[in-house]
Amino acid sequence: MGFRGRNPMGGAMRMGRGGGQRFPYGRIMKNKPFIRNRHFEFKKLPESAKYKEFAVSPDNIVCFSGFQNVLTAQHDFPLQIDGRVYDNVNHFYQLAKTEALCGVTSLLMTEGEESMGKERTKDYNTLARNILKINKVDKSASEEWRKTAGLEAMQRALLAKVEQCEELRKALLDSGDKLLVHCFGGDDFYATACNHRYIQDWARSMKSNKVVIKIPLEFPLTSETVLSVPKFGLGRNALGVIYMQLREMLRDGLLPFKGSMKTGTDEQAMEMQAEELSGPSVVPSVPAPIKSESRDSGMGDGFVIGGGSVQTF
Repeated sequence: MGFRGRNPMGGAMRMGRGGGQRFPYGRIMKNKPFIRNRHFEFKKLPESAKYKEFAVSPDNIVCFSGFQNVLTAQHDFPLQIDGRVYDNVNHFYQLAKTEALCGVTSLLMTEGEESMGKERTKDYNTLARNILKINKVDKSASEEWRKTAGLEAMQRALLAKVEQCEELRKALLDSGDKLLVHCFGGDDFYATACNHRYIQDWARSMKSNKVVIKIPLEFPLTSETVLSVPKFGLGRNALGVIYMQLREMLRDGLLPFKGSMKTGTDEQAMEMQAEELSGPSVVPSVPAPIKSESRDSGMGDGFVIGGGSVQTF
């Protein structure tokens, strides 16, 4: 048992078991190299790039985290993408990952939430991790995917949710011109690799130095343009930046509300059912159809990447 210093009441102060280091902002990236030592690659925005400047201060930040927050990928909202229904953004993302990296998936991921009745919400992260482990997918391959094809899949799902979820649209508009920051210690790419308290301290330090950051507005981000996203705390905060881009598009009237799948008519449902039976063409890495229910509203919500219309990832 290790001890360090003395407490005000007398006696030695006890450290945790094993004498491990205590983190003032919570544990960061558990079981991974300490994130502070990781290299952060950054590329200056080209002169011709469209961007928006934001002053950094604690009052100009909206931090989000937790499964109940509408901005997180795990927030449950039945999401329709090309006639298929997903429980949330993360469901689409993790299913696309397992299909892309090992060509297989699990019925536990494709059955969706409704088949579980009143059981606990599915942990798609763990399901995907187990599938990758069983198929002996190298961690470097998984890491490469999430910053390339995974980035495309994430944006594909987020765009669909903004077009379908009234609660999310309102949250984005209500955030004004504040920085949207995903505070989560377990991810240094889509999040900040630190918690809310650390980000607030970071923002105060940036404010004292009168720092203004540039956020690229060209949507969607690519594996190259994402490198022009500045550092937020200890991570890149790609999820928050994508939302800021979509917020600008929403304000400019470029993302009309297409309605949630719950508002679809019987006629639209029949059209979607016919599309399911015809087997629409998809990109090889796309997850297989996961629900046969046809409550969809017939939305076509692809966007252009690399000169082609992206259907799914």
